Amino acid sequence: AGPLPHEGEEIFKPAIDIGREIVPNTVTTYVGTAWSDSMEPYIHQGDMLLVDKALSIKNGNYIAGTLNGGWFMKRYWKDPDGRITLHSENGNYQPIEVKEYMHYREFGRIYMVLQSL
Repeated sequence: AGPLPHEGEEIFKPAIDIGREIVPNTVTTYVGTAWSDSMEPYIHQGDMLLVDKALSIKNGNYIAGTLNGGWFMKRYWKDPDGRITLHSENGNYQPIEVKEYMHYREFGRIYMVLQSL
């Protein structure tokens, strides 16, 4: 038997692998920066967002998109009747029910948030 690995070698990988670990699909993944406090305490202004346009969107997922010409990042909910509601994590913001007359577009699912310490 060879020498025991240094502590952490079985948990940590060289940083060169980080791109493959956090962006498995470079064709459909986009990087952005959180622009509001609506998702605090989970997503803070300035956090890096990884958004994949190819991932399916299910209830409870964080998504980015546009609503009436402005960008949003919210938690997605769709009820059995097809009604979509967008929720902030910050209690200062009320849920938004998407109406037929609104210009609504899902950009993609936020699947990772990178924060500086």
